[in-house]
Parts: sequence; structure tokens; C-alpha cells
Amino acid sequence: MTTQLPHTPSFDGPLPGGDLVVGRWFRRRAAVLFLRPGACCAEGVALRLTGVFLLAAAFFLAGPPLPAQTAPHPAFHQYTTDDGLASSETYCIIQDRQGYIWISSDNGVSRFDGYEFHNYGLKDGLTENVIFVLQLDTLGRVWMQAMSGNLYYLDGETIRPYWNNGVLQNFKGRPDVSKGFIVEGAGETVHIATLKYGVITIDRDGATTTYPQDDPFSRQVFEKNGSAINGGFEGADPATQKDYQQELIRQKRSSPVYFHTGEGGWAFPDLYYSKMEDQPIVEAFRLGEGKYFFQMFHDVWFIENGQVRWQRQFPYAILHARLLPNGQLFVGLHRHEGLRVYSSIEAFQTDKGDNWLPGQSVSYFMEDREGGHWFATNENGVFYTPADAFLVDSRETGLPDEKVTALALQNERTVYVGLGNGEVWCLGPESERWTKLPAVAGHGFLQDLYFDQERQQLWTGREDLVYLQKNKWTRIAVPTAPGTENLANRITESPDGQRLWICNAFGFRSIELPEKLPANVHRGPGQRTYAVREDFSGRVWVGQSNGLYEWKADALHGCQNLHPAFSLRVEDIVLLPDSTLVVATKGGGLVFWKNGQFEQITTEQGLTANMLECLYADKQGIVWASTLNGLNRISGGWGQRQVEPITVFHGLPANEISRVRSWGETVWVATSKGLVHFSNKPTNTFSPQPILASVLANNHPLDPDKPIVLKWNENNLTIGFLALNYKMKGKIPYRYRMDGGDWAQTLNRSLNFPALPPGERSFELQAQNEDGSWSASTNLHLVIRPPWWASWWARAGAMGTLLLLGFAFYKYRTGQLKKAHQIQQQISDLERSALQAHMNPHFIFNCLNSIQNFILQNDPKAAILYLGNFASLVRSMLNASVAGKILLTEEVDLLNNYLALEKLRFKDRFTYTVRLAPGLDAFEVKIPPLLVQPYVENAVNHGIADKAKDGHVTVLFTQKRSYLEVVIEDNGAGMPADNGQPENGKARKSFGMSITRNRLNLLSGNQEPNTIKCTARYDAQGRVAGTQVVIQIWLADDGTLAKT
Repeated sequence: MTTQLPHTPSFDGPLPGGDLVVGRWFRRRAAVLFLRPGACCAEGVALRLTGVFLLAAAFFLAGPPLPAQTAPHPAFHQYTTDDGLASSETYCIIQDRQGYIWISSDNGVSRFDGYEFHNYGLKDGLTENVIFVLQLDTLGRVWMQAMSGNLYYLDGETIRPYWNNGVLQNFKGRPDVSKGFIVEGAGETVHIATLKYGVITIDRDGATTTYPQDDPFSRQVFEKNGSAINGGFEGADPATQKDYQQELIRQKRSSPVYFHTGEGGWAFPDLYYSKMEDQPIVEAFRLGEGKYFFQMFHDVWFIENGQVRWQRQFPYAILHARLLPNGQLFVGLHRHEGLRVYSSIEAFQTDKGDNWLPGQSVSYFMEDREGGHWFATNENGVFYTPADAFLVDSRETGLPDEKVTALALQNERTVYVGLGNGEVWCLGPESERWTKLPAVAGHGFLQDLYFDQERQQLWTGREDLVYLQKNKWTRIAVPTAPGTENLANRITESPDGQRLWICNAFGFRSIELPEKLPANVHRGPGQRTYAVREDFSGRVWVGQSNGLYEWKADALHGCQNLHPAFSLRVEDIVLLPDSTLVVATKGGGLVFWKNGQFEQITTEQGLTANMLECLYADKQGIVWASTLNGLNRISGGWGQRQVEPITVFHGLPANEISRVRSWGETVWVATSKGLVHFSNKPTNTFSPQPILASVLANNHPLDPDKPIVLKWNENNLTIGFLALNYKMKGKIPYRYRMDGGDWAQTLNRSLNFPALPPGERSFELQAQNEDGSWSASTNLHLVIRPPWWASWWARAGAMGTLLLLGFAFYKYRTGQLKKAHQIQQQISDLERSALQAHMNPHFIFNCLNSIQNFILQNDPKAAILYLGNFASLVRSMLNASVAGKILLTEEVDLLNNYLALEKLRFKDRFTYTVRLAPGLDAFEVKIPPLLVQPYVENAVNHGIADKAKDGHVTVLFTQKRSYLEVVIEDNGAGMPADNGQPENGKARKSFGMSITRNRLNLLSGNQEPNTIKCTARYDAQGRVAGTQVVIQIWLADDGTLAKT
């Protein structure tokens, strides 16, 4: 299937054909054709006009060289095969979604991560080595085009051929050279530029579309999704093309150019060039939306939105052109002409631009996401410069030596430098070029330059101290041998401008102005002096090898005791506008000193090194401290000083700094690789987030993008990582922590954790940028399962087993205790029953004796009454014996029955009373049966038995706070508490009372014992009048006996 643009106006004459075509590699390997890299990446597109006629003409025509400009350039970092690049002949550069830099070359493809190059070739699936064009698809995969036109794409770490490469074989006679391509989506549609069939569009299924024209030969520029490619379309046989070509050359006219921009298209049939030059150049470049450059031989047309805005001669072959977002135009040139940098498209029209990378053939340019610039060259690899790079003056801008050792400023546009070769050069405002000043007599390099603003004189010293007057160095006449006093290692001016201080390896002196007379001479062995500084009060401070001194009364006075750092070698001294003195030392950093107050700044505060080289203080009080590890900008007041390092990571060409000066906002820095100037350097707060390159568990790779769950013995973890910060040149500091602990720092790109404990682990990683800012964290979460014996289910099982065992032990133990309690209870019951059994026969024996006495006395009526009461008493006792304890009312009834029986037996010789104290509920309190009866029996049998009449027994029950009190009283013979013997001396063993006492002790258990107290009662005359027994029975909360 074919599609066509609307027919364009025709014109007479043949169109140049292209039946002799070779690849861009031919320009390095053969001298017969001058062809250049074609369009390659993204916006750059290339066309080549070829043919026998043009080839012949190329040998006879030559263009004038473009003069090199002296404008300063950024500091470039070069990468070649010495650094691991696959080849130094490079064509295209892109950046993938992760931030890696990809470079195509004549030896495959290289991926760069800021540390090292990973080169892809045959072993990775790339069967062709010359790769011109690179591009990304919508999946982020890298596509590449070989010189043959075949396409490849990266799948993981493997390069695979495009599935429709075979379709190109259907286009017979297609020159075996690449012209560029555009990939849409993930390869669903691909547009390939050729030199014979124009642009060929291939869909996923291999169906093709071309865009033919009616002309014998035409140029096609095809734009899609912000990219453009172009090719040549042959619309006639070779003979017709040849005739058409000759006619076009005669007319100095290009073949028709058709732009397929997606919005109808543009046609340009009448582009006339000035003259045919040495190269068959036909080139088109997409600069931006609707903007193109088109080059034919040494003429360039600027085309905007389908209209030719202007045309100019440009006698150099453009390899690549790109318009930046800030309006700058970068133009890469062939034949070692470097890179042209223009402030705008209009500046290109007037040829007002700067020349960077002279001597290089710049085939492609790319700006990365951080604003860094990458340049591919055809001979010398890749050049990189960071965003907002400082501008450098060096050999490329006209200086004969790139090592700058001395620096002085006359004004904002006039700069003087001393070079490593001993020469002095000046950058003047008139020509803005470097010019050489008259030679300074002597040997070696110049260590210092000083410009006297008041007298407009430049000072320096080599073998003699000299100043520039009428473009001639004038020597200061001093009464010393040449070379011993006059050379100036450092020149400083007094605050009032009335003298200069000169110091060197032999001592120091002052030069009084304006007479230029020497004074304050101090010289001699061991008096090497590095700095002399006079403060606002006229005091003079001197820095020597063994510390800081004050010069007064023509003598040096040591100041080493004022601060520990003042005993170190003092390299330089500066004075701030607030009269603060700043002392630079070798090994101790900086010391700020004012009115007895000191503040030391070292590497702990961010200084790039503690070994200082020189100092400079500007009018705002900012201190610039130079070291061999870079420059330091120190600002802020006491206790709040901030150190801002400026190193090669920021764009310095070298870290070795010899001098610093400033004028207004512009800072000038003399380095070992050129003179740098910059202004308002911004602080970069963005630091690229680290990438986890690899995660290994016991040396087995893991996918960090997927959940990681490891066994307990897979806990040897190795993590590889990197941050894609190309400014840092592979010297990125990292900090990391595990499980939210303290941060640890490292410069390594791999960490090993040999024995991580089980559980959820969280690894956190950050990278630091050139300004000390830390990146966002990269996190890795993983779970290390515990061993089965430490897993939750094992622990739960073990806990369950322990609980079951504990419960079983508890049941077993409680069973044992219950069984023991039951046995003890049975024993107690048996003992109680046994005690009751001991008591009951005794009582029964007494009762039966009484009944027998009644019968013997022939008193049946009394015997029957007694027997009835006895039967009732026995029933009560039997019931109580079964129950174990009875209500108090039952005990009272039992006592009444017993006393009634005893009263009958004793023929009414005594009376009795059994009563309850008020408030005592006899139906709520329970006690063991017959607990009181033995004492009542004792009162009857041993208390009132001998009384003929008027005996009396009283039993009183009273409930106290926590016990039941029983008081038994009689008015008999009496029983003292000590021995239990009655007053009449009759001793009788009370077996029932003994049993009752044992019962009470048994019932109390381990609780507070029940008490029994026996006391004698006395009458008014002090005679024994009976016995009182008090029994205390402890009760539980429910009113029952406390222990039963």
C-alpha cells in the first residue's frame, strides 16, 4: 500500500540520484566519499546526496575553515575505551527510564551507570556490531538500528532482533546503510528511512506502506511523536535520474523535499544553494515543534511551519543540531570542527556563537534529566559536562598553558593570570581575547599577582619584585642579593592601601607606597613565610612553618598559645570586613578569631580538606578556602557558619586550586587545568535515588521488585546498588540502615549482612549529591521465616503443649490435693466420730446408772420420765453424729435434755439455765454437736455434785465480732484454772473435757485456735464459789464454724 502527498509544482531538469551509497563509517575508512552519520536519535535526521558526479566534484572543491573562538567552555569529562567504552567512534546517546546512559558505536552498544560501562555484543544477541541509532519504545525498552538497517531491541538483558527484519529484504537494491527509524508503541508500528525507497512503514504483522512521489528523485522527511527521519526516494530509472541530476547541479537546486509532519505536509521544490562544495551534503534536522534546518552543500535553510524563514551559507557539515528548552542552539560539526553553541536560532543566522570541543567531530548531543550534556564524537568517545557547569579558559580558548598559578583582577572584564610556564596573560575587555604580557625575568612559575587599584599597577615577583608600567616590568631596587628577597610567594595590601607586604622562602618585608621603598625587613635562615596580613588597627600577623606570629617592634612574637591550630604551619591569613582574622593552616583547617573568640572549621564541618592552600575574603565577608581537594565557600556568622564545597563534581576542571578572586557576583578560580569563572552557583538539593542493582540471598539472586520471603537459613544477604549521579564520577557517598537503626555511611556499592535474624527486615538506602543533600530513601522489605521450632505455630503448639501439660499437672496436683483433703477430711471425720464415740458411751453409762438407780429405788415413774428424756437425747445425738454439725438451737435443745436428765438423777438438788444472748440467731449458727456438753457435764458432776441443795448451772451463748462465746458457770466446789483440781481436793479425770479440747484443736486446723479458759468464781469474802468456763469458737463469714 502506498500513500502520496498532494502533487507539488513541477520544475524542469533532472533530480540528483543516489545509486552509489555507502555508510557513515566510510568517512573514516575511505577517502572517496565524505558522508556523515545520519539522523540518528530523536530529533536529528540526516540525508546524504550521493552519486558519481557529486563524488567527482567533491575532490576538487574545498570550503574555508571556520576560525576558532576564544570563548570559555564548560569543563568536560571524557570517556573512551580506556574507561571501558566499547569504542571511541560513537554515534548516538539516549537515557532510559531508569536513568542509564546508552551509547551506540561501531563496536556495539554500551550502557553507562556513572561507574562503569556494560557493553553489549554478539554474546548478548546483537549480531551486528555497527549501531547508529538508538530509541526507546513505550515500554522503556532500548531499540537500536544497525548499519544494515536491521532493528534490535533489548528484552531484559538480552538483545533480540526485530521480528519484521525480513520484510526489508523485499525491497530489492536497497543500499546497505542505515538512515534512521522511529518506533511507535512497543513496536506495533515502525518507520524506517532508506536511501532508495524513502520511508517505509511496517506494522506489527509485516504489512508495509511507502510514500512515493512523481519526481525522478526526492527527499522525504518523516516526523512522528517528536522524532524525525528522512530518506531518498527514487521515482525513475537510473538514466533518467542521471540526466535530472546534471540539470539540478547546473541550476544549483536541490531535489524536491517533502515533509510528512502528520498535519498535511510541506513541499519545497525550489531550494537553490550558493555553490557546490567539497562534500555531497544533504541534511535535515528537526529543531523543535515545526522548526527544521535543511542543509544542502554549504547552505542552510531555516524552515518554520512550512515556510523558509531565511537561508545562509555555512561551510561546514552539520552532523547534529538541537534546540534546547532555554533557546540555545547546539550544532555538532564534522571533520574535527567541534561544537558550535548559539544563544538562539537568530544567532546562528548571524554566526555569533562559541566553539566547544575543537578538534572533535560531534555526531550527537543529548541533555539528561538533570540537565547534564552528553556529546558523542566520531573519534574520541563521549564528553560529558554537568548542568550549570562553570566556564573554563584553557588551551582551547587561547592560553598556552592550562595550569594557572596566579590571578589578579583589574575590573570585571580585565583578568590577569600567571601560568605554569612562567608567562603572564591578560583577558582584555576590548577584544575579549587572551593576550600575552611582556616576559617576567627569572625561572619557574609565578606564585602571585596583585593589582593595585588605587595606582592601577600590576605586581608580581620572580627573581625580582616587579610592577607593570607602560607595558614594561619595572624592578624594585632593594639593597639585597637578587633572588633572596624579591620573589613574591604572596602579595597583600594593608587596609589603608599605603603598603604592600611581600613574603617568600627567606622572610618578609613591606613596600611603602607610593614611594615603593622597602621597610619592615625580616629575613634569615628558617624564616620561610607564607602569609603576612595587616589588620585595621595596624597590627601585623605573620604565618610561618611553625605557626602564627605577630610582628611588632621589629620582632616576631609567637601566638601559638592562643589556639592549638596556631602552632601548625600557617598557609594564609585574610581579614574580614568586621575585623575577624581568618587563619588557614596545614592540618588544622581554618580558625576564625576576633576579640578572644575562636571558631575552628574542619572537615567535620564539611571542609573538603584540613590542608589549606590559600584564602580569599570578598567584600561581603564570604571566605573562599582553597585546597587540593576543591574549593570551599564559607558564609554565616559566629556559630552559624556554613561550608559549601565546590569540586570537580560541580564542574571544576580540577580540584587543585591555587588562587581565588571575585568582582561583583563573578568568582574567578585558578586551577591546575584552567581558569574558571562562575556566579550565583545554586545549591542542588536533588540527589538521584539509589537503584537496587542486585539482591542475593546465600548467593542466589532475588527480584527486589517482588515480595521477598526467605527461609531461616537463607539469611546471608548481599545487596548491590548504585545511584545514577554522573556528576560524582563514581564517588558517591551512601548511607544505609537496617530496621530503622542508626545510619552508617559507605562509598561501596555492595553491602553484606551475613546473619540476619528471623522476622520482618527493612533495609533503607540513600545517596548524597555533590552539595551534601541526601536523596529520598530506597527501601527493601523482606521476611525471614524463623525455623520451624521458632515459628509462631511451633511456638503456639509449644505453648499449647505447655498449657496442656500445665493443666494436666494442675488437674493431677489438684486431684492429689483434693484426694489428700478428702483423706484428711475422712481422717478428721473419723477422729471426730471416734471422739464422739469416746464421749457417747461415757454419757450413756451415766444415764443408764441413773435409770438403774430409779428402778432400784422403786421409782418407776421417775425411771420412765428419765428414760423418755434419755431416748430423745439419744435421737438428737444420733442425728448430729450423722450431720457432722448442727444448728445452735439443736445444741441448746440437746443441753436442755441433758440437764433435765441430770436434774432428775440428782433429785432436784440443782437448777439450770440455758439461754441465748440478745441478737443471736440460733437458727443461723452451726456448730459440731456435744461441743459444750462435756463442760456442762463437768459442772454438774464435779461442781455441784457435793451440794445437798441450791446448786445451779448456767449456760450462756453470745456472738462476738467473729466468734461464738459460750460461758458455763456453776456454784459448786470450784476448779482453779491452773491445775483443774477442785477445792475439796478430790481429783477426777474429766475424760469428756479432754476429748472436747482435742476436738476444738482439731477443728481449728491451721487457723487461729479456739480457746478454752477455766477460772474459779469467788464470793464477797474471797472464798471459792464455783467455776466459770469460757469457750471461744471462731466462726466463718457464713456464721458457721470457721473450720469443720
